[in-house]
Formats: sequence, structure tokens, C-alpha cells
Amino acid sequence: MSEAIQQADELRSKAIGLLLTERNVIDERLVLLGYDGIAPNANQSASRKVKTCSLCGNDGHAARMCPNKKAGAEAPATQSA
Repeated sequence: MSEAIQQADELRSKAIGLLLTERNVIDERLVLLGYDGIAPNANQSASRKVKTCSLCGNDGHAARMCPNKKAGAEAPATQSA
């Protein structure tokens, strides 16, 4: 290997070492502050609104995907106030 490539590899190795050391210091500070990377509700998934079909009234799908809708039929028009 040429001398320039060898120096570049050494600099890269030193830089990686410094960054890893800095990361460890930051991680330790975060743990001391109570931010250890674990979400408080990690086991709970975000609740999502259940879709209710406006055609048949069943949960789990919208009018667009209603199995009771006949092919080619459109959803009923909604009345505006």
C-alpha cells in the first residue's frame, strides 16, 4: 500500500475510535437523565380508529371496499348542510 493510503486508513481508524468514545459518553449521560432508549409504552401499539362502513355499518372496512357493494354501484351521496 502506498503511504497516503496507509495514513488515510490510520486517520479513519482514529476518527472512528473518537466517535465511538464520544457516543459512549453521550449514552451514559442519557442514561443518567433517564433516556435509556426504551420507550415508556414500548409494548403498546398506537390505537388506531376502526373503520366503519357507511354502506353496511360493519367495522373493519370503508364503503369503498365494502363486500356488500355491487360492482359498478357508487356509494350514496352525502347530504351537505
